[in-house]
Amino acid sequence: MPSSSRKTIFTTISIDKETAALVEKICKRYSLKKSEVVKLAFGYIDKAHINPSEAPESVKSELAKINKRQDDIIRFIRHYEEEQLNPMIRATNSIALRFDAIGKTLETLILSQLEAN
Repeated sequence: MPSSSRKTIFTTISIDKETAALVEKICKRYSLKKSEVVKLAFGYIDKAHINPSEAPESVKSELAKINKRQDDIIRFIRHYEEEQLNPMIRATNSIALRFDAIGKTLETLILSQLEAN
């Protein structure tokens, strides 16, 4: 006996035979009910912000978009490296060299003071 606390209202939609065959094929492939396939498909379309009236773009154009984004990111990283990282590395290296020179000078001064005493 069905539970009275859970009332699901169903509706009917009309689809052509070709689409019905496609839904049936997907149902068999993934062991789902037709209502589950429709619910999941519409959930995916909504979540991915896909407009079903627009023709899907080719894989080649999608890959070109991805490659362009990658190129933009690589270009940004190289620019950041040239403008920010390399000057910081040079400044750090310069400070380290000066610190090393000061350390050697102090070592020489201390050794000469010890020899003098």
